[in-house]
Amino acid sequence: NLRSDVKYVTGWNFAGMTNDFMAYCNLIYLGMLSSRIPIVPPFVPELGHLAQGSLNTDFSEFFDLSRLRESLNYPVLEWSQVKKAAYAGSEFDLENVVEEPIGCWTNMKPFSDSHQVQQTNLPDFLKLDVSYTSTPRSAKLNEWNDAHTSFLGLSSIMYPTGHAKALSEKTSVPSYSPHQNLSLVPDDHLTCFDNLYFTAGHDTYEWEKDYSPVWTLVGKHMRFTKKVEDIAMFYLRKVFGVERNEDIPPFISVHVRRSDFSWKKCLELTKKEECFLPLSAYATQIGHVQAELRSLNSPYPDGTHILVTSDEKDPNWWAQVRERGWYFIDHGGEKTSEVHGKWYPSIIDAYVQSQGVAFVGTGLSTMSLVAARRVQYWNNGPSRMVELN
Repeated sequence: NLRSDVKYVTGWNFAGMTNDFMAYCNLIYLGMLSSRIPIVPPFVPELGHLAQGSLNTDFSEFFDLSRLRESLNYPVLEWSQVKKAAYAGSEFDLENVVEEPIGCWTNMKPFSDSHQVQQTNLPDFLKLDVSYTSTPRSAKLNEWNDAHTSFLGLSSIMYPTGHAKALSEKTSVPSYSPHQNLSLVPDDHLTCFDNLYFTAGHDTYEWEKDYSPVWTLVGKHMRFTKKVEDIAMFYLRKVFGVERNEDIPPFISVHVRRSDFSWKKCLELTKKEECFLPLSAYATQIGHVQAELRSLNSPYPDGTHILVTSDEKDPNWWAQVRERGWYFIDHGGEKTSEVHGKWYPSIIDAYVQSQGVAFVGTGLSTMSLVAARRVQYWNNGPSRMVELN
């Protein structure tokens, strides 16, 4: 379904919903920079992350691509518009879908610590048999030993001169594809990369910076769909006990990343709870954003409700949250996954986080990072992070 007079660019998923979101925003920005139409992959459940066991789901299920296209005045496609596959909710006849060979660039093999191509089942899902060629060193963001590539460096190899120069390097030897054993140079019509999460314009982990071009030009325009908004608002009304025709009371949103985010070496401890930062650390930062709200003459200072989101499953921990008078959506009790699908607890939490008049999150968590950006830019609200020691 690709037009012969247009060029395209795509990339694969990387390590969880928020990282996928960031990588796909990077993809869209790279497409704009290189005058190519980006093809956004679906969200793919990853081992060890939320939504494990769910189906690959279109990006537009959760984020309003129509609104984004209008805001950017630029075309953006999804893989479900290009190639048939078993997307969640789709009714494609897959019997005659053939596997297609393609050559792609790998940013991870030459530059990551593992020196391996990004591992994902997305090419198999899309029935793509991929032969990978290492991205040239000229595409690196810096000379450090890390996986970061630059937008301009990657964009350059999508133009004729840069493409030819990249393929002339000694390291540019295509691997053999896993199924048909084909060695293919990177496709010029549909350029593909194994990983765009570690791509930036000026600094490593650039999403953390207020000058991030991807957030400024793409991410801040990426709004949730009406479906996500309606579902999340239903739960917020239930949590705060308000009717459909009443306003949701203002609240400070909090994200407490637990599971794999401990602040001490847990193997040296006997009590699991000692591995994680206590709720009092979040209470301290809540106090700081409340003080900032007062200094900004906000109408929502001390009396604002506190609404907590977390990946924690232990009911005893949630009981401590309740004891503090803080609110939360009980996804287990509400059976959110069973009713709406396994992606929805995470996406509802992301929406809820974005609605705060202020935000407190967990340092190093990309979910907290993106939530803070949304509160800052959408609501003009302050944010703080509880830093892991």
